[in-house]
Amino acid sequence: MARIKVLQIIPSFEIGGAEKVVLDYLTYLKKKDVDVIAVSLAQKTNSIYDQIIEEKKLNVIYLDKRPGLDLSMIKKLKKIIDEIKPDVIHTHMHTLKYTFFSLFLSKRKINKLHTIHNEPQKDGGKLDNFINKLAFKRFDWTPLALTNELALSVNNFYHIDKTKVAFNGIDLSQYKKNEIETKQFKLENNINQDAKLVGHIGRFSVQKNHSYIIDAFEKAFKKDNNLYLVLIGEGELKERIKEKVKNLKLENNVLFLGIRKDIPQLLSIMDIFIFPSLHEGLPLSLIEAQASDITCLISDCIDPKVIASKKTISLSLNNNLEKWSEAIINPPMNSNSYNNINSFDINTVLDDLVLLYKN
Repeated sequence: MARIKVLQIIPSFEIGGAEKVVLDYLTYLKKKDVDVIAVSLAQKTNSIYDQIIEEKKLNVIYLDKRPGLDLSMIKKLKKIIDEIKPDVIHTHMHTLKYTFFSLFLSKRKINKLHTIHNEPQKDGGKLDNFINKLAFKRFDWTPLALTNELALSVNNFYHIDKTKVAFNGIDLSQYKKNEIETKQFKLENNINQDAKLVGHIGRFSVQKNHSYIIDAFEKAFKKDNNLYLVLIGEGELKERIKEKVKNLKLENNVLFLGIRKDIPQLLSIMDIFIFPSLHEGLPLSLIEAQASDITCLISDCIDPKVIASKKTISLSLNNNLEKWSEAIINPPMNSNSYNNINSFDINTVLDDLVLLYKN
């Protein structure tokens, strides 16, 4: 079987869900007779993902995009397309507006896909939305959404009916409960062995709703002071959240761990994963938490098709802090239907993606 050559184009390899997806494509698609080359519009910043790319010797080309609109990307991407001659171009986030013109100038006939990683109205700016609509309606680009519900949203937003669904996937074998890891983490952080650990993974941004996490945790802590909150990630609101934790006198029970490589191990120590996002596409961290078989408390803003465990509970954010705090202390069980976690296995997901590439 002939191998397919796919060019992935992403703004950068800073820490984020879309970036992790492309990193996984680079890692796992080579087992599916697909050669993947990725282009990062931004320079290498020595992020954890950049380090992994270097360690694994993954095929990534870094450009030197300036902040804001940088039209020099069009010529640079055209040169890469002409040299690599890919069978498929797969763009992500706000890169289509450059790739669209690069490919137009190149005049190559290539299978073209673009993943929308969030709600379509929040996935890019006005220029992105205009170019995306033009590409989808007039120039044979195929939009990909992360869930069926998001696919409907994309179709409605762009007035089309051609959006395909491409789940994000993870390597399920990495996520298992480990009592030894839990004991060691508690010893290293002076935490009682019988304490309950509540965790969150996500960028400190408005979307991830960290302030609500702190409010819910504070209410729960007043009822049970043998609770600890573990926050993993960085972001523009981190210092504000640290100040809030200090003002509430919760410093001794809230741990800020920054960006970490050992996510499977950290998930294995958690008793509860809390995820009250204001909006999401298909959050990998939530899939990872469910694969780790821990209780997950999520907002009802998240597509219920992402629920893949009877331990995942959807809660409203409207005047509902009491319910969130109670669920931290006494988690209920999910009585509704849910997907099989195997639906998000990286091998299953990539088999479906390869079919889209071939078509």
